[in-house]
Amino acid sequence: MTWNDSEDASRRLEFDSSHLTGEGHSPGRDIPIDDFPAAELTNALTEQSFGTTSFKIVLTGPLEAAARVVLLEGTALNISLSSQGYKIGRVDAKIGEAGSPTIDETFESLEALLTSVSPRYATARQNALFARLQALSDSRSSDK
Repeated sequence: MTWNDSEDASRRLEFDSSHLTGEGHSPGRDIPIDDFPAAELTNALTEQSFGTTSFKIVLTGPLEAAARVVLLEGTALNISLSSQGYKIGRVDAKIGEAGSPTIDETFESLEALLTSVSPRYATARQNALFARLQALSDSRSSDK
């Protein structure tokens, strides 16, 4: 992680999730409480890391945070979080194709945003859910 002061007094945090493995990692703990949007965005992206290749927080402030996210398809986009919700910022050309969300569209959840722009995320999410349900079923079967 790297902190730099910018002219507008907001702070930048760089966090690359491509090295994350396993559960229990909570990078949001390293972020000061006054950077709630950055902590929330970091935690949300970490929870959804099964459906993305990597992410890096590129802007933090008291009212908004933004991250550069690489989708499983290889497309990179900027996602911001504010009190209004999750939005797509500047994007690679692939996101602008027919049927994709517009840059002005706001989403209530990161899951909804990622589902709308990444078919591979939707598939990975279904697979992760199925794996959890299977593990739960297996553990209940072994308890009998």
